Amino acid sequence: MTSLTLEEAALAFERAGVDRPRLQAEALLARAMGGIDRSRLLAGTVAPDARQLHEFSNLCRRRVSREPLEYLLGRVDFCGLSLACDRRALIPRPETEDLVELAARRMKSHPTPSVADVGTGTGAIALALKARLPDARLTATDLSRDALDLASANARSLGLEVLFRQGRDLEPLGDARFDAILGNPPYIADAEMPGLMPEVRDWEPHTALRGGPDGTEILSRWIASAPRHLAPGGWMAVEIGYTQAARVLAFFQSAGFSDITTTMDFAGIGRFVSGSLHGGRRGTRG
Repeated sequence: MTSLTLEEAALAFERAGVDRPRLQAEALLARAMGGIDRSRLLAGTVAPDARQLHEFSNLCRRRVSREPLEYLLGRVDFCGLSLACDRRALIPRPETEDLVELAARRMKSHPTPSVADVGTGTGAIALALKARLPDARLTATDLSRDALDLASANARSLGLEVLFRQGRDLEPLGDARFDAILGNPPYIADAEMPGLMPEVRDWEPHTALRGGPDGTEILSRWIASAPRHLAPGGWMAVEIGYTQAARVLAFFQSAGFSDITTTMDFAGIGRFVSGSLHGGRRGTRG
């Protein structure tokens, strides 16, 4: 692309099927101009130079190819935190903020709760919860070393203390017991992958998306093994796909949880399932 105006960029985005084309064009121009506040751009108090216009055109070319806006900006807002975000990890979604709120309310009565965030990605859930509950002890795990490097960098930049561990499923938790285990696992069914938006299908890490044939393979493993890592009275909450509530409820029941609840997200979709492990029960219920 040659140098573009905002209007030309917005039109190119619209033709490429990009949502909110003008808004995204403005965000990319602000990024090309050194990350200035978008309000300064709209007020017309600053103007891009030739180098910045070249950078803007390059960013627009990448966005037309449906590279996610968050990766191009290099940051994402989550629960009031600004997190570095790139192809090493899934982009945190707004609905996942509700999982943080659920956990914050649940753990508020614990003076120093111990909480595990499984599959942490950018570190979003663990860092947002630590910001809300400074006395909480947070452990965050991920299969991907690259994702953990990104999450660790976010923790350092925010000045938040989280223990990061690498490994599959809940294995990195070892013999430790937690008051709560949280997770946003891969829950997209294999057959659904080709139909995802290009930003998701072609750019985000598939290991953070694919949940097996019906999307619940990893969810089922996490829930089944959770009782071994929960303290008596411990609590688990997971994010799920919009058609998975009944299956995930059954997983919680089989693992010995009680007080099992499905919570809606802001769109009215059953997005989270949680349950308590009263009396420290382990394994399946007889």
